Amino acid sequence: ETTKALLQGLEGALILRAGFIAGCFHMWRCETTLSRAGRLYQEEFLRHHNEWGSHLEQTRGHYESELQRLQRIAGERKAKFGRQQEMVMDKWLKGDKVGLLTEVSRLWSQYAQTQKGIKSRREKTELMVNEWYQGKAKGAMTSGFHAWRNLAVHE
Repeated sequence: ETTKALLQGLEGALILRAGFIAGCFHMWRCETTLSRAGRLYQEEFLRHHNEWGSHLEQTRGHYESELQRLQRIAGERKAKFGRQQEMVMDKWLKGDKVGLLTEVSRLWSQYAQTQKGIKSRREKTELMVNEWYQGKAKGAMTSGFHAWRNLAVHE
């Protein structure tokens, strides 16, 4: 009888412990499943987030370049309209021939200044490249010779 009671007591304690261990195992399994699902969701979310971020940057860059292009076109149109307006005003104030001649000479002067600036920048670039490639003294001498030769050819 004592053995039977002792065995039943041990059996009950064993069942309690086994139930406790099974409950802990079940809880651990659920937690790891949830953790894994959360990690997979986070990875998927980051992947989509990066894709949308790059898409957003690409779209933003496209619209910024388009805005710059349209602003440049609007500026050119505004400048052209301003020039046309000046020409009409000059023609109206000074007469057709004198106004047109004034406008042509003003535009020619602007063109000459622009060409002078372009030539100056080209010569400076050539000098810098020659100094880098041949050294400071020899590069300056080569650029000076080219400038003298161009001057002699054009005169």
